[in-house]
Amino acid sequence: MQKNILKNLEGLTPDESAKLLELERSVALDEARPNITKNFLSFVKYVWPEFIEGSHHKIINKKFNDLAKGKLNVLLLTCHLDTQSLSLPVTCSLLG
Repeated sequence: MQKNILKNLEGLTPDESAKLLELERSVALDEARPNITKNFLSFVKYVWPEFIEGSHHKIINKKFNDLAKGKLNVLLLTCHLDTQSLSLPVTCSLLG
């Protein structure tokens, strides 16, 4: 996709290039939206492409998905104080 974007930018003004990039990002988000709004791990991979999935991620993914679908009423998470990598994706997904 990156090569297509660069090829499309040839001969455009900076303003036109910025608009085209924004349009392509918007299309990519629209294509991803059905999956990332229904599956927490898909959302995490969308916002963090370098994410390395482990078996423990699949377990918490199922819990978050069940919570979002109403199969669970409450999910209590406890994390060590130095574990902050979980906070941003959880907040974004559950609020968004």
